[in-house]
Amino acid sequence: MSETRPYSGPAWLAFAMAGIAAATLIAAVVNTPLGEWNTMNYLFGAVIIFFIATFTISGVRGGFNLVGRRSAKTTMIFSAIGSVAAVVVLIGSVFADVWDQSTILTAGLWLALLVMFVAGWVESRKKMRAGD
Repeated sequence: MSETRPYSGPAWLAFAMAGIAAATLIAAVVNTPLGEWNTMNYLFGAVIIFFIATFTISGVRGGFNLVGRRSAKTTMIFSAIGSVAAVVVLIGSVFADVWDQSTILTAGLWLALLVMFVAGWVESRKKMRAGD
């Protein structure tokens, strides 16, 4: 018996997050060749590649469960904290003195996370309204 996913994000959302991550990686590589990256940038790049793969697979499967087995309230709290953190990092990245591959990778990673956190918050509200 398969588990239903009534609070899953739509497939287009997963593809949108994969697209954000892919665009980030492309922009960083165009800005600075891979040979000039430092270890931290390679780590960010690996995380972004993981995001691309995970979100693409989720999109192909038809969506992904944003609430999971946690309660709606717990998901809403995590999503709110994550959203605030993502906005703070994005503001810091946008107004950074130097716009290099580190800034691009950081901004793109947190933009994809912001989309995920906001979608999780929306789905947790749906779950709370339904009384689950």
